[in-house]
Amino acid sequence: MSIGALIEKFRSVGFDRIERMNVSLVALERDPADAHASEEILREIHTLKGEAKMMGFADVNLVAHQTENLLMKSAELGWKMQEQTVDTIFQGFDLIRALLSKQAGSNDTPVDLSQ
Repeated sequence: MSIGALIEKFRSVGFDRIERMNVSLVALERDPADAHASEEILREIHTLKGEAKMMGFADVNLVAHQTENLLMKSAELGWKMQEQTVDTIFQGFDLIRALLSKQAGSNDTPVDLSQ
């Protein structure tokens, strides 16, 4: 498999992971005791973070790492999250999606990672 094909596979799988994490977070908002959603969201963000590091997507790795920290803290608190925390996690997912969508070497507007 070529490097380009490998990167496209990583992006495709990354988008799938984000979708599953979005669904899991909504499930956890409804039912903080949903063990399946809890396990899935933590597994998906951790795996995405590692895959991003292996593939050289440092920006995706950074955002995934910070989002994982929020998710782990939320898990420690029994998924009883404030609305602001949930919004920040969703913003992390959206930012990862935006970073995965950018094409290498494109002149697209840079993605702001400052927040």
